[in-house]
Amino acid sequence: DNLKSAQKRFRTFEKETVPVVNTLRRVQKKLETSGKPSLKVIDIKGNQPMEKVWEDTQHIMNEFISHDVWTANARLVDSIRTSNMEVYKKLTAPSLHDTTETLNFTVSNAKMEFLSGNKVNVSFDRSDGLRETRVWSFEGQKGWINIHFFRTPKSSSS
Repeated sequence: DNLKSAQKRFRTFEKETVPVVNTLRRVQKKLETSGKPSLKVIDIKGNQPMEKVWEDTQHIMNEFISHDVWTANARLVDSIRTSNMEVYKKLTAPSLHDTTETLNFTVSNAKMEFLSGNKVNVSFDRSDGLRETRVWSFEGQKGWINIHFFRTPKSSSS
């Protein structure tokens, strides 16, 4: 990379990217004012080592993913609790649609493990003595879909 190409990239950034980011900031403010925040513009300092930029980016993206997966998992648990098959089917893979699940337990000690950028495990203790793990996969327009789950006896050290 030479100075001339870096300067050209920076001019392109200022001309094409900055206006889009500024528009997104205005939309974010408007949404916040209306009480319906659904957009968040995040700044990451680019004047630090590349490893630190990547670490900051990954941390922020993981926060977004975590929020989305926790929300989907809560909606799934609620759909089981209320026997809402419409929501259950939207949040689960077709292979799970014939599964009969009942929810007569409480959830505690929930944890999330990132398997990749589009696969996440959510595990939790159930008050009926089991530890449940649900595998979530990001499926584009469909969002986060529960593709598999399993239960094991809760260990006494949990």
